Amino acid sequence: MSTVAAGASFANMDWAEEAKSLVETANSVLTAFVAHPDTALALATIKEQTGSNKSLLGSDPTQPTSRTIAGVPLYTSPSVTADTTVWGISAPHSIFVLRQDASVVTDTSAFFTSDRVAVRATLRVAFAYPHPAAIVKVTTA
Repeated sequence: MSTVAAGASFANMDWAEEAKSLVETANSVLTAFVAHPDTALALATIKEQTGSNKSLLGSDPTQPTSRTIAGVPLYTSPSVTADTTVWGISAPHSIFVLRQDASVVTDTSAFFTSDRVAVRATLRVAFAYPHPAAIVKVTTA
């Protein structure tokens, strides 16, 4: 895994270009950035210059709800550390692993008083990153 220091705070988007370059050096391509929703908000409020209302995040008029950083989509997840971390991920080197098939169990005994059925589904999955150099962790001080 590569790391990029964005400085004391996210004040510009230079770190994104550095992250893209690190992944390209590892023979891959950066396909997504993932950040906590609070971090995404902080990034969205960075303006082109003092007194400007133009955001540095790229916008696509055909997809007004999407966010991009240096041409790479930005996604949010509350599972990412708030206010300090943005992850750069390469889809060609990210694998969704199914550990075992899904099991579905139904039970009517607990619900004899009415026409109800309890259903439980279990699925064991994980993510795997076999090429760690294609993952970038961007942090602030």
